[in-house]
Amino acid sequence: MPLIILPGISRRILMASKEFPRYSEGDVVDLTDGRLLLALARKQGAGDFASGTLIGLFSTDGGLTWDDQPHIIHAPWDDVVDLMSVSFARTKRGLHLFFLGRGKNATRDTRVYQMLSTDEGKTWSQPVRISARDGYHIVNNARVLRTADKGRLIIP
Repeated sequence: MPLIILPGISRRILMASKEFPRYSEGDVVDLTDGRLLLALARKQGAGDFASGTLIGLFSTDGGLTWDDQPHIIHAPWDDVVDLMSVSFARTKRGLHLFFLGRGKNATRDTRVYQMLSTDEGKTWSQPVRISARDGYHIVNNARVLRTADKGRLIIP
């Protein structure tokens, strides 16, 4: 099969290491000041059930370069041991960040949370659980959408 060259530039911005062997499930949003914000999970193991922290990187040049070091958006807390699968949505209230928080029973306790930023990702509210029932809930990253007519947020 011939090599297909796609237009544009491709580069790695986060490299796996012994400490953090996996980065996964991210989303990117355009900020009102022209920057981009990338949020994703930084895992402390290579497996699907490894502990994860939400991290962010900003770009001021349309994604050609990113911050040298990621900043922590939110780390695991209380009985939530893994954070992952980020989705952004914007409303009149601000920038919403949706994510999954996994409990200690990884195969039966995954919840959907939301945080809000009113300052374009500089700070975030405390996480609020939005999945009402217990169980294993999944929302893949970059999936939350806002309807054009009424601005309703739909979380598939």
